[in-house]
Amino acid sequence: MSAEEPIDASPSRRGKSLTGFYIALGVVAALVGLGAWLWKPLTLAYAIHRVEGTAEYLPIRRGMGIPVADRWLVYCMEAARSGNRRAMELVIKHAGVKTPPSYRGSVTAPLEGPDVAFLAAADQPRLFFETLDRCDDQKVLAVLGALLDVSGEAFGIKRVASPGEAARELEALLKDQDVAVRGVARSALDFARRRYARELAEAAKTAARELSDDELVAIARKHVKDSVARNGEGAKFLQEHGARSILDPGKSGNGVEVTTALAPPLACREVTFFHNGWPYDGPRLEVKVRVKPDGSLVSIRTRAIPALGP
Repeated sequence: MSAEEPIDASPSRRGKSLTGFYIALGVVAALVGLGAWLWKPLTLAYAIHRVEGTAEYLPIRRGMGIPVADRWLVYCMEAARSGNRRAMELVIKHAGVKTPPSYRGSVTAPLEGPDVAFLAAADQPRLFFETLDRCDDQKVLAVLGALLDVSGEAFGIKRVASPGEAARELEALLKDQDVAVRGVARSALDFARRRYARELAEAAKTAARELSDDELVAIARKHVKDSVARNGEGAKFLQEHGARSILDPGKSGNGVEVTTALAPPLACREVTFFHNGWPYDGPRLEVKVRVKPDGSLVSIRTRAIPALGP
């Protein structure tokens, strides 16, 4: 009967087994490290994709028209607060959307948190306003309006009609008790003064003297034309009634009146462009433009008054 062969337990074989184990362990560690390194950029890329695909944000309270950010817009906002330029562009695009109540310190708070744009501007003012400066004036004024709503309680974006109005509102916020509010107001005011230096200088000159009726009419006419150009207030009315020439005083049946506003704010003046139906059987069409003493727009309203019967 032959003897059994001895088991080979040489150090070289044990060394090979340990080498393979350590190689496998190193590969796993490398994969874990790579995953951890790629986690944030991949998550941000997905968050950006989700935000770009979201048409609108809904309020958290039924019947209250204040849109609130979802987790992906909040993620982009946090990236913007850390200095990510692409995320900052999306935050500015969604200015006017509030953060969830948890940003007020409690998940059960009854009010929405601050605006996503406000928080981004507070942490990254330079990047925020550099990015905003590439937007058109309509968007810039809308974003400044969002920054002015620091309470989180307003119904949508605070409407700002002109750079002069934005500057005045921002100057008032420089006295706010909240340090963050004062900081954002200062940065926004510096930005507005740089971007709108000429407009603010003209507004200051206009405010230094009382506007004549002719000047008010010219300013009101420009407000209406600007509104119609961006398909704003008055555009649909004038198109439906075929009355785009109502601003032309030379057209038959057209006229203009300048009065003092009878409703608050009482310091406003009201310019009414009207057209009497021709030949006196059509409705009287009116476009009422309310402006402040410095010429900035308060509101544009339209109405059609049916003609009296024979």
